[in-house]
Amino acid sequence: MRQAKLETIVWLNRLGSFRAVAEKLNTSQAVISQRVASLELELGVKLFERNTRGLKLTPKGAALLPYAERIVDISAEMLMQVTDPSAYAGVIRIGAVETLVHVWLHRLLERIYETYSGVAVELTVDTSGVLRDAVLKGKLDIAMLLAPEREPDLTKKAICTYKLAWTASPALGLGTKTLSIDELARLPIITFARHSVPYNRHQSRQHTEIDVNSRRPYRDPIDREENYGNFHKDYL
Repeated sequence: MRQAKLETIVWLNRLGSFRAVAEKLNTSQAVISQRVASLELELGVKLFERNTRGLKLTPKGAALLPYAERIVDISAEMLMQVTDPSAYAGVIRIGAVETLVHVWLHRLLERIYETYSGVAVELTVDTSGVLRDAVLKGKLDIAMLLAPEREPDLTKKAICTYKLAWTASPALGLGTKTLSIDELARLPIITFARHSVPYNRHQSRQHTEIDVNSRRPYRDPIDREENYGNFHKDYL
């Protein structure tokens, strides 16, 4: 029994004419008539009878009507829940590396709250390795991180790229001088956290380093002391 047939019965009872129902459901009177005839044949009963005032439900039609209305209403409610973003509710656990927190994550959270008012976000900020493990263990639903090149157990999608920039303390007096890799290696370098993806990709060079887990203290030690740092350009 198709829902379209039941919907036709509901609207015929409300509007009282084949023409009005055809206009309401954006179809032809012939289709409406065929739906009624098909449902009557399927059930083996007559659902409507004509009188001087138009269409009237038979006793069997009147018995069917409340069930048809419930099915149509439940179907409409189901579609609203599925297609209306404001109908979503629950908690989503999101992880993000700190760079994104300082650059654009706040705008993403604003969009989520505006579009899905019933959704609460639990945010975890940590290094890529920690976030990756949390996703694999089911502790996070989604994570925005620096993904390793090979990770068969995760579904990955690239969402943004950032260029890295070197920033030096004025106390070094470098000016516009271009440094070689060996010269860089002799400087104390503030960089990404140990075992992070960027750190591991560049750890082949030996250098004196200050290893920190947060980007927040980067600027001050570079400005105050003779240090050199490697950061995302958008954070500087």
